[in-house]
Amino acid sequence: VGGVLRSFERSRSLATAAGFVADRCRAISVDIVTNRIEPNVAAPIMTRIARYYILASYIFCEVKAPKFEHRFNVSALQSSLNMLRSFAVGTSLWRDEFLSYTAL
Repeated sequence: VGGVLRSFERSRSLATAAGFVADRCRAISVDIVTNRIEPNVAAPIMTRIARYYILASYIFCEVKAPKFEHRFNVSALQSSLNMLRSFAVGTSLWRDEFLSYTAL
């Protein structure tokens, strides 16, 4: 029982940290749009943000963490991929990696 409780506490604190990072990622995304950051600067940042959302989805796929919202994470990932796609119009910034994620 003690191991299960410790595991739950770890996942809860991890979910809290993931929520904090997701909040920061959302703020960065808003700043990129609001300040009209150039695509060649914004694309690498949004690439890291999209990868974060993918990693968080994987980590929490089987964990019922009270502080982690799967729906929000999926929505944020879709927004990140859409931003990456918009940056890539007419450029070579769009990668096969992210194109395949949108197909999922």
